[in-house]
Amino acid sequence: MDKNKKRIFYRGLSWGRYLVAFGVLALFILCYVGYRHVFYDIDHNIVWRLTRAQITVGLIDINSVSFLVVFLVAILAGRWYCSVLCPFGALQETVWRIAGFFKNRIFKKRSRYISPFALRYFVPTLAGVGLAFHLPYLFIPVGPMSSFGRGMRTIYIFMTEGVSSLTFTMLVSLVIFAFVLALAATRGRRFCDWCPAGILLGVCANAAPMRMRLDKEKCVSCGSCERVCPMNCVDTKNKTLENDRCVLCMNCAAQCPKGALSYGMPKRDEKEDRRAFLRDKSGVLAFLSSCIYVGGATFSAIGAQREREAQKAAATKNQFTNPVLQDLYVAPPGAINAENYLSRCIGCQACAAACPVGIIRANVESGLFPRLDYTKGYCQYNCTICSETCPTNALRALSVEEKRKTRIGFSFLNRSRCLVVTKGQSCGACAEVCPTHALRMEPSKTNSSLTVPVFDPDYCIGCGGCFNVCPAEPRAFVVSGVPAQTLTPGVRPPDKLEEGQQGGQFKAGDDFPF
Repeated sequence: MDKNKKRIFYRGLSWGRYLVAFGVLALFILCYVGYRHVFYDIDHNIVWRLTRAQITVGLIDINSVSFLVVFLVAILAGRWYCSVLCPFGALQETVWRIAGFFKNRIFKKRSRYISPFALRYFVPTLAGVGLAFHLPYLFIPVGPMSSFGRGMRTIYIFMTEGVSSLTFTMLVSLVIFAFVLALAATRGRRFCDWCPAGILLGVCANAAPMRMRLDKEKCVSCGSCERVCPMNCVDTKNKTLENDRCVLCMNCAAQCPKGALSYGMPKRDEKEDRRAFLRDKSGVLAFLSSCIYVGGATFSAIGAQREREAQKAAATKNQFTNPVLQDLYVAPPGAINAENYLSRCIGCQACAAACPVGIIRANVESGLFPRLDYTKGYCQYNCTICSETCPTNALRALSVEEKRKTRIGFSFLNRSRCLVVTKGQSCGACAEVCPTHALRMEPSKTNSSLTVPVFDPDYCIGCGGCFNVCPAEPRAFVVSGVPAQTLTPGVRPPDKLEEGQQGGQFKAGDDFPF
């Protein structure tokens, strides 16, 4: 092919590839920043399917075929996943491209070859150890999906609720997210060099027959390709291209004036040793760290699978054994128990983005895992969106009937704070909002003109409605998490309401009146 036609071909391929990646990014941003209704039709939702296709999700979900597909593509054709399907990579590249318009004024030396630090190979090792032993601070901060999700959700909360609503964890996430994007503006996709999924796929790409190829005889070391590479993996001085870092953006081939760069199979007379990288120290480190990463994720997935099979036995546990959950915060519906939740959750915040009430948040106390914040609202009686959205099955998808009976928390009534008891004010908001009639109002023994709340713990599902609507300050209710999410009898039957008692004004299928 003529070198000019070759440049035109690769220029079209480069922009076509980027537009697909940008479309994936746009869909993720729409879901994470306010447009929660995109998640509602789960069975036909393309964003949900793209979330399931993320490589970290595929590693965690032992029944998922997405990891196998991505893995095979990487072995045969290189890091196309990083090029097209990763939203965080696409976001960095978008920032890098926008900054490129100002390169002559601000970013004069915008791109050049950057030799990666050997220290980066310890990141997949730490992530694998964190996944295997349920240590969220080791794997959640470096996961591409969780980093993107935390950043987007924090920006959304900051824009809609103000800085006062940001927790310490959100502020730290926002600072790190801003730092990564600032680095992307000047040096391209730098996070991708440290990404455990990227390093794993890089090992596969090194053995791929389909790859970017640099013809040293045609190369004149002009530096055109080096200046447009978002990964800074082309070294024109030594005429080398690092395929383990290349994300197949095709910018270099589109820019090369001599046609020295191309993507494809090796020529018939070209000899290549695909195992050469294993004789290099960095190649060995990448291979070993990737094995630990995959092994840790597999170990975690198998443990979660066994825990699911022993779900009934797990429901009898009295407390969580993991120190992260010692305070028994309220996990989203479908978490089942600590073992399943900690083994599968990657902190991607997809459940938080899908929640129509916006009560699913993550903070230091919950170990970066999502929890329910009842100061923002309460869990809707008929809503199952979060459990259906979770890509790793950390939240088991619940039917509406299951959700109505699932105890996700436990409410405690402190009568010494109740306005009816302390100030003699007529209230009853808690009983009115309770969907299962676990709270009812009965005549006060000291004042016949008042009714006081009475709590039946057998029917409490921990939805947080009583806590959220309680007008007392401090509130008369405290909602705690439970050791394992179990089924309650459901709605308290009418025949249990004695004469003179009042239950909530609810039918089994109704939403909350507040």
